[in-house]
Amino acid sequence: MVNEIITGVSLGLNGVFGDAYEIYKDGVEQDLKEPCFFIAILQPQWTPQLNRRSKLIVPLDVHYFPLDGTNNGDMINKAADILTVLEYVTLPNGDTLRGLDKSFQIIDGVLHCFVTYTVYLVKQYTPPEMESVDSDVGVTKG
Repeated sequence: MVNEIITGVSLGLNGVFGDAYEIYKDGVEQDLKEPCFFIAILQPQWTPQLNRRSKLIVPLDVHYFPLDGTNNGDMINKAADILTVLEYVTLPNGDTLRGLDKSFQIIDGVLHCFVTYTVYLVKQYTPPEMESVDSDVGVTKG
């Protein structure tokens, strides 16, 4: 499910910003082509609930690497656009998730946009098939 959320965020960013911005999902140590985005998973939490249900909390940090890391005005404008994209994300299967706890911060010339998605999951369950049962039912007078 985490990969589907990351794909949904990536598709949303691509839909708004276009192909001029590279979107990275895995770490890049060198040859980073700016301007670009990097989607980082912070610390997902999986909590069992009643019966077959579970709750998955996925916090993300979407980094924006601008061409000019000293232009805070440009990054603040981009933050508004990015947080708008993160508000509602459509997953590859068509489901829509709403992002909560949205915020942004500029650290060392890089814009960080934070968002959290909460998903409730239900494990598939196939009950065991019953064996055949013979019964002998009759009526008695009495």
